[in-house]
Amino acid sequence: MAAKIQIVTYRHGDNPPRININFHLSSLFPLHQANTTDQQTLTGLDQVLAVKLLKQPRVLGLVDGTVRIATHLASSEEARDVWIGFSCSTGKHLSVAVATQVYRKLKPTMGNVHIAHRELPGKA
Repeated sequence: MAAKIQIVTYRHGDNPPRININFHLSSLFPLHQANTTDQQTLTGLDQVLAVKLLKQPRVLGLVDGTVRIATHLASSEEARDVWIGFSCSTGKHLSVAVATQVYRKLKPTMGNVHIAHRELPGKA
C-alpha cells in the first residue's frame, strides 16, 4: 500500500514542518517576483496567474520531476509518508501554483495525497 503524500506551501524563511523534499522556489526561479498587479491581487490558486507561472518550461520540469520522485518514494517497499515543501517569497504565488499542479498530477494515481497552503488558510 502506498504511503501518504503531504504537500505544504509556506513563506520563504518560515520553518517548514517535517519535510522529505523541500524546494525554495524564490532561489530556483529568481525572475519570479510578486510585483505585478496580477500577483498583488491573485494567488497561485487563481487560474490566470497559475497558467502564467506554469507555462515556464523549468517550472513544468520541476513539477514532473517532483511527481516522479514522490511516486517512487511513496510506492517503495519501505515506503513512509512523504512530505513535500514548496516555499516562495510570500508563500502565495509560485509555491502555491507549483504545489497545486503536483497535487493534481499525484492525486489520481496515488490517492492518499493532501495539500495545505500555510499562507492561504482554509484553501487547499
